Amino acid sequence: MPDTPVAPHPALHTQLEDGVFTISLHAPTRGNALTGDMLTSLDDLLQRLAVREEVRVVVLRGSGAQFSTGLDQENFSHLISHDLPRARTALECLHQWRSRLLKIQPQPVIGVVSGACHGAAVKLIEGCDLVLAAENAEFMLTAPDAPLLACHPACLPGPAWMQATTLAELHVQGCTFSGVEAEANGLITLACAADTLEQEVHNLARSLVEKDRLALQFTKETVAHVGTMSWDAAVNFTAAKFAELKSRQAGTASARASGVQSFLAGKSKPGLGG
Repeated sequence: MPDTPVAPHPALHTQLEDGVFTISLHAPTRGNALTGDMLTSLDDLLQRLAVREEVRVVVLRGSGAQFSTGLDQENFSHLISHDLPRARTALECLHQWRSRLLKIQPQPVIGVVSGACHGAAVKLIEGCDLVLAAENAEFMLTAPDAPLLACHPACLPGPAWMQATTLAELHVQGCTFSGVEAEANGLITLACAADTLEQEVHNLARSLVEKDRLALQFTKETVAHVGTMSWDAAVNFTAAKFAELKSRQAGTASARASGVQSFLAGKSKPGLGG
């Protein structure tokens, strides 16, 4: 079996157990705050996990009693003053995860939140496929790291699925809300009692590990893309993905998959002989 991927950063702890790869933000003396090097190291780790078939589910969490208080203000203030391109590169990782990359990561990504989840940390969980949080978790959209995030404007908008009025209310500086409220406003998937959170995460991860790996991957790809497509394009896309799934599960090439993909690429037209 290949070596277990390990994050090249001391504040990222990793563990692979029975197909579940857990990444823990581990900077307890700083509230698991995110430094530039942590973000770029996490980006490198996720890219390496994407090609590891033994990794069936990725769990992203904080160590100790909280998820993360957001950007490490001392670290990012220094970067912005002395190496702005490096700061923007780290924040671009954050933007890409929430907007695209975690959605097309082959493995399902589960975010687990207890304690604080402030500012940039909220951006991090937005891209996760599923997010479970303790009912008494503390979320904050606009945290003290907001001026630092502003050096990369793409990081600033809030969750696209949250109603505009709710988003405006919660974007008040320092406004906090609970896991229960986070579930109600669509930020997370499920709020659990604090003493049952770990069991709920375990049960969810095990249920995903037991499902067909390719089917999960193709479901993620479909959900990530069809939201921006017209009805006809979405139907054609899902037909192509289903045909590709069946052919890959069978280990053979599928004429249907090839035909639909050729049609989507504009190379052929069904029924017209070419």
